[in-house]
Amino acid sequence: MAGNMLMGFLWCAIAGIGFGTNFLPVKKLDAGDGVFFSFCMSLGIMAVGLLGSFLAHTQESDAFAGMPSFKPYAMLGGVTWMLGNLMCPLIIKWIGLGLGLTVWDLTNMLVGWATGYFGLFRVPQEHAHVQWMNLLGISLATGSLFLFIQAKDAVETASEEKEEDLEERGEVEHAESMARHCDIPHRLRWLCGLVMALGAGVLFGYTFDPAIELANRPYHSKDQMDYVWSNFAGILLTGNIVFVLYVLFRGQKSYIPRAVVLPAMLSGAIWAVAQLAWFKANQELSMSVAFPIVASLPGIVAMVLGVFIFGELQTKWARIFALLGILVRVPGIALIALSGA
Repeated sequence: MAGNMLMGFLWCAIAGIGFGTNFLPVKKLDAGDGVFFSFCMSLGIMAVGLLGSFLAHTQESDAFAGMPSFKPYAMLGGVTWMLGNLMCPLIIKWIGLGLGLTVWDLTNMLVGWATGYFGLFRVPQEHAHVQWMNLLGISLATGSLFLFIQAKDAVETASEEKEEDLEERGEVEHAESMARHCDIPHRLRWLCGLVMALGAGVLFGYTFDPAIELANRPYHSKDQMDYVWSNFAGILLTGNIVFVLYVLFRGQKSYIPRAVVLPAMLSGAIWAVAQLAWFKANQELSMSVAFPIVASLPGIVAMVLGVFIFGELQTKWARIFALLGILVRVPGIALIALSGA
């Protein structure tokens, strides 16, 4: 085990709750194509990254006394995360939220788990102590995703089908269709969306690897907090570059609503707290244990909030599939946790 097991599970819980709630501030807002939203979100992320790095006592710096040194290589993880995040709106438009989220969530979890389990991307191999529990747990967590994808109301399904039908008939404005579909023929959209979802999941799963690789090099800090603000700087830089290119390309057609700014920054701040916790969870538990746990918790948190606070999943079958998904996922999480004991 890499560190303190109890603290590792606490960090996992914080990360799971944060990722399960970070989109609540923008739940009722239209994020459009997502570019401006991601840019504003990156501002909130960077603010928390700088504050957290200043407040934390790490191997390189004392709390309230300074910042860890900037590590350009650690930025790569932030760059890959933002690139994956920018793909998500287009993925959702092309293959739907349910399938898109399932594919990139599953790929993210498997890439992160496999990186630690097999030692990929120059990350040291980190076997769980009880390997059969770890493998069974990741299998159950994977299976639960396919149950959660079925947990949606009939009204939601009908709305998605209606939107697709309208687009097929050309009743959506041409400018909006251009932005959403990039003039790719309809028959290729599903395949392109699926490939993009797989790619986004790989990018999400890679985000911690540069920091972990650096921490295992000689004369480098072992504390993951020393790499956080460098990672977040990659997110901010990529968000800025893409936003500038977007405005230059789209001009007056750019979707830049003022109402999105503060909620998106708050969403980014919550996400950043969760990501900080995930950095620490990886350090305490190892990636092969922490990654599947953290990747599995947000879906449960979001599902519970959706049912009990926002009145989602009103139909019987939607709730049955949601319950089945939870009943499969929770034992999976427990097995993964016990595999590190």
